[in-house]
This record gives sequence, structure tokens and C-alpha cells, in this order.
Amino acid sequence: MKQILLKKSKEESNFGYEYEFVKDSNFPEKENITSIFIFLVFENKIFLTKNHRWWELPWWHIEDWETYLEAINREVEEEVWTKIKSLEYFGYKKIIHDKPVKNRIWWLYPFPNWYILFYTWKSTWEIFYFSWNETIDSWLFTYEESIKLLNNKDLKQIFVILFKEYLLQNK
Repeated sequence: MKQILLKKSKEESNFGYEYEFVKDSNFPEKENITSIFIFLVFENKIFLTKNHRWWELPWWHIEDWETYLEAINREVEEEVWTKIKSLEYFGYKKIIHDKPVKNRIWWLYPFPNWYILFYTWKSTWEIFYFSWNETIDSWLFTYEESIKLLNNKDLKQIFVILFKEYLLQNK
């Protein structure tokens, strides 16, 4: 069942594009999916990573030849040394543009819409390590600490929704 949990106009969003954050058991078209965000919980703490801009949820691009699960497994093996206890597809962020947008490397994002998948994940690791060349730091934080660290207002709002869903599922 598709449920729009958050909708932002161009003027309201952090990056000047319209978007919807959708809880949905169905996947969007693969050719329009660019990346995956993971809401990772271990012992009731949330795993965040820090890049050159800010703290955020871990995320990765999906390579053209990969399925979503292959991308997650590859990236988890390469970057987060852990085992997946449970992984659940949550939904997606649908990004809506009025003109083609070039990404930070060299290609254009799918137009007029592209999607970022969101998964929730429980980990079983005892020792973890995050080794991505664009990541400065990573750690497990309480909900309160996470809210203070996340300074991207769009991601913070999505984070709050994901945390509430996590609490509902883990009563």
C-alpha cells in the first residue's frame, strides 16, 4: 500500500526540488533509482556517517548491473563490516524536477523523476568499521544525539519518520 508520508515543494525543500517521501511495498522502475539510504539500528542506537558536508544516514549508489540487494550486500561488505540481521524495504523518496539535473560526477539524473530507496536494517555486529573514501567519521548515536547532528532539514524530517516507524515495529 502506497502512503505519502512527507511532501515538499521546491520552495520548502533543502535543495530546490520537489519531492515526496513514500512508504510503499512496491519498488519504482529500476532505471530511475539512483541510490539507497539505510536506517541502521544496533542496540537501539542509529548508525550515522559524516562526510565533508554533514552527518547523515549511510547511503550508496546502485550500479547499473546490480539488484538492490546486491548493491546493499556489496556496499556493506566493502564499507560496513557487519552481518545483516534483518533488512526491510521501507519505501522511497521521489524527486521531481522541472528540468534535467546533472549529478556531481558526469551524468544526468533520470528525468523528470528519480528515486532513492530507503531500507531499515538491524545489525548483528560486535565490531564495525566504515571505510568509504568520502566518509570522515561514523558512529552509533541515540535518537536525541542524531537529531542534533543531522543538519539537513529534509533528511532530518525523514529520519524522524523512520524512527517512529522503528519504534512502532519494535514495541
